[in-house]
Amino acid sequence: AARLLGRERAQIDGDRLACARALADLTGAVAVLKGPGAIVADPDGRACIDGIGTSALATAGSGDVLTGIIATLLAKGMTALEAAITGVALHSRAGSAAGRGDGTVAGDIIDALPEVIAG
Repeated sequence: AARLLGRERAQIDGDRLACARALADLTGAVAVLKGPGAIVADPDGRACIDGIGTSALATAGSGDVLTGIIATLLAKGMTALEAAITGVALHSRAGSAAGRGDGTVAGDIIDALPEVIAG
């Protein structure tokens, strides 16, 4: 996000909501700003903040899992905004459900998805 917006990371961390909206505006697409309280924003200025988040998601491949979840939801017919919001929610809950804390790997998130989807 910092590179795309031409800002320092501290600036992104200082106003994550505004930066997520700026990313969406810059790209003309729905943007997901990962991190604690992941933010989904669309070019119209709408945004959603996920309150679950966990440090378990700060692992290699976690973003790839999130991308796969969102792509699957898009393929099922959701709008980009719906798919991103739902995908972020499922992803964060699966990270928490994996129960491995900072030792979580991407496969653990995938393994936890069926339980999270089943509710």
